[in-house]
Amino acid sequence: MTSWVFGVFFAQHSRAEFRATSESGAVHTFASSTWVYYGPQEASLPEAEAVFLRGHEIEDLCRNRYNDGALISPARVKGKVVVSIPLISCKYSKIYRVLDSAGALAYVTLRFYYPSGLLTFWHDSWSTTEFDDRLTMMLDVSIGDVGEKLVKEWETTSMQGWRVQISPPYNRVYQKCFESPTWTLLMRSLLPAAAFYTSATAVLEFARLRKVLSEKDNSGNLLPARAAARRSMRITGLSIVTIEAPAMFCIGILLVLGQYGKMVLPARYHYFGYFLFSGISVVTTLMLALVVREEARMSKGKLGRDMIVKYRYAFVVIALVFVAWDIVAGHAAAFGLGTVPSILVWDALFGSFALAQAAAGVYFLRNARDFNTSLLVYVLRPRDNPRPRNERKIMRLIFWLYMSGAAMLFSTLTLGLLVAATLGAFHGAETCWDWLAGMSAFSLQRILVSYSQIQTIKPEADSAFRSLVSAFVGPCWPRARLARVR
Repeated sequence: MTSWVFGVFFAQHSRAEFRATSESGAVHTFASSTWVYYGPQEASLPEAEAVFLRGHEIEDLCRNRYNDGALISPARVKGKVVVSIPLISCKYSKIYRVLDSAGALAYVTLRFYYPSGLLTFWHDSWSTTEFDDRLTMMLDVSIGDVGEKLVKEWETTSMQGWRVQISPPYNRVYQKCFESPTWTLLMRSLLPAAAFYTSATAVLEFARLRKVLSEKDNSGNLLPARAAARRSMRITGLSIVTIEAPAMFCIGILLVLGQYGKMVLPARYHYFGYFLFSGISVVTTLMLALVVREEARMSKGKLGRDMIVKYRYAFVVIALVFVAWDIVAGHAAAFGLGTVPSILVWDALFGSFALAQAAAGVYFLRNARDFNTSLLVYVLRPRDNPRPRNERKIMRLIFWLYMSGAAMLFSTLTLGLLVAATLGAFHGAETCWDWLAGMSAFSLQRILVSYSQIQTIKPEADSAFRSLVSAFVGPCWPRARLARVR
């Protein structure tokens, strides 16, 4: 049964492509998917002998260590269907090349996600046509479909006495989803455009702040301490846009080139950016929270402080911790996706990072509330604020302050959607819809966090997006609160 929902293809997969027969005559049939860039795509294979290779055996074969006394050798796989749970420390392209040269009829990878085919566009070399003329088939079968008990039996007996038959039709649920109009429009057009727009906004703000900082300070009415504090805040804002501009540009490039779907770059680059540099967004959120905190202090008449001096150690620790999180999480995704150690690492990473992300959002909103209270008091004094234009600017600033904090809390929710979509594929997701929903929501929130922060740094910036949001939301929320205060 198949259906189309907004142009996205969903299908119940067939279960008659991979047939395994034991020595006693028991027959098991499972769905399988082809790896698009490896070998023939619609070929069939008559019944052939199977052999199960453990992870260290695949690695020995891949690294040519069989001449050093290892148990595995090319002769063991010749004319057979090789089944294994892959060890990703060795590239798939190298494993496939070695097995094809040794005369293996097919290479079947057992993966933890369900249904099969999530990584159908995986490739780890720059050429996607390198293996088009090879004869060895490469298939993907879900461990959830096979069952852990049978996988354990295959691993224990090396599938001795088992025979395998392979035939189409293959499960192409994910392949059709990744090539659908909906995926292309949302994931490869609209979201990348938003990321590039945010990057351009950050570049413009960078140029403005550089110009302001290079000009001679003529604020003679400010005390020296306040002038130094104001300058340090601008330098902090400059640091934030300096970080976010290239990050948003890289995110836009990854999305255009098929992030989470039909990958154009070698997979290690896509999966290294799997979390869209979310650690960096926590760094910029906490930096901006400290700027807002100092603004709130000064608005209450307290002496200004030089942020660069006061928070220098905090900035260094925050940057080291969360940039390291990006690196570790990216490495785990790029080199261990779908393996048990990777899932355990993800559990620890997600748990700790979700708490830190939520804490950063709450901390930001707490400081924003204090600052906004001072702003509203300022607006309530007409003698201090005679021009309606100033009131509009302050309302916009209040809106973007709250939007920045809310976006950070929303990012914690979408991180949960990302985890649910990823781990849901390991525990019986039937279609690609959950995957698309999780990945698009996660990408959107990452862009929204960055854009909100940039608009908070530069509230007077005029843009079509902010005007649209202010037209619908601004009058309904900040002004309503102002009315209640009055």
